Amino acid sequence: MVRALDEQLLNVTRALDEAGYLENTLILFTNENPAPTPPKGKNATFTAIGGSNYPQRGSKHTLWGDGAAYVWGAGVPVEARGSESGALMHAVDLF
Repeated sequence: MVRALDEQLLNVTRALDEAGYLENTLILFTNENPAPTPPKGKNATFTAIGGSNYPQRGSKHTLWGDGAAYVWGAGVPVEARGSESGALMHAVDLF
């Protein structure tokens, strides 16, 4: 899936560049789909094999259903390019 996403992103950025829009475009990817983790406790009935959400905490159906966001392009300050932030963000912050 990541390889397919990379290929499609390349197609989109090439098309934007050929049309002369790439320099004025902000590209943002965000997700919020953490892996399910095995339940704990004697009354746990979820039987699926759990995944790992490392380094984020939490899993599906919790307050900590972490995701990630990647931003590239116009409007990103030069000093922030290539950096990583641990700041919290909510989807409504995008609007």
